[in-house]
Amino acid sequence: MPNMTPISEIEVLFFKAEKNYFQPINKYLVDGYPHFNNNKVSYDTYEKDFFFRTYKEVIVSGIHWTKKLFGATSINDIFIKHMEFGRKKQWFNAQLIHTGSGVMIDGEKFNPYINIAYSYNTVTKVKFEIGFYRSACSNGMVSGFKELTKMEIKPENLFDVPFWINPCLIAFLTKRFEFQIRVLKNTTLKGEQIQNWIEKNVSKWNISQSLVYRYTEELGENAYSLLNVLTDSASNFERDNEKAELNSVDREDHREDRSSNSERATRQRRIGVFTEALVEEIIKENQIDNAIIDINSSEFKINDNYMGLLDSLKTRDVYKFDIGKVKF
Repeated sequence: MPNMTPISEIEVLFFKAEKNYFQPINKYLVDGYPHFNNNKVSYDTYEKDFFFRTYKEVIVSGIHWTKKLFGATSINDIFIKHMEFGRKKQWFNAQLIHTGSGVMIDGEKFNPYINIAYSYNTVTKVKFEIGFYRSACSNGMVSGFKELTKMEIKPENLFDVPFWINPCLIAFLTKRFEFQIRVLKNTTLKGEQIQNWIEKNVSKWNISQSLVYRYTEELGENAYSLLNVLTDSASNFERDNEKAELNSVDREDHREDRSSNSERATRQRRIGVFTEALVEEIIKENQIDNAIIDINSSEFKINDNYMGLLDSLKTRDVYKFDIGKVKF
């Protein structure tokens, strides 16, 4: 998979930070020292009892939980796919990908990853998400499983085993992801239909016609090509900006410092929710019984019954669908 940073280079990706007592207002001030210079950056002040974690501590815990969640035996198969910081390093977002696991679909490998978000401005929780990357390129999406929004850890509990470390979760999401991809591959969509839908629904993403043409030529005229156009635009939205340096973002046009997430992760999250809705509508329109598993219903549980149901689902050779009825 292209453009990944080995975990062994973690030392150069982070800067030290510390909290110091601030006498005039009787609070603690968080100071950061970015690795690329020695100029101190001051963050917010907090009450005496707040628990502070450095970004390095968060990423070390993320590596640890990635190993546990994906069953990795070493860190050699774990890479940093993307790293983003706020303009004054008020927040950071990292994506750790595990190349040793995943699923093969028609000869293509898809690897799972964890998205981690943390902010010195909102230190109450460290948040995690799960997604998949297409190994042949840099296209990724966050799972639309709402239960994953509970994947978070309080800073003081960062190295305690979180409740969501459950291998069955990855097994289920992988099986479901494979089913969704196969449905999308077999759903016919003309290049013109894809282009018209994009212009009506995601015009702000500035997706070029050449990108649509590229994927329909490579992957065929189907809904899977639409997914790749979207994930390409989400995962590589700064590709055309020659000045973009994800490891040292310091641009006025970046998201505000008070944000605790990246534009990339936000787009990938939207695609995950959209994919859930799209596949469900395709199944409904083609009147396939028992093929819809509403993973976001209150009754849904990851258990042997649902795992067996996923195993029993069969995809059709061709699905017909009107993409115009689905919004982004």
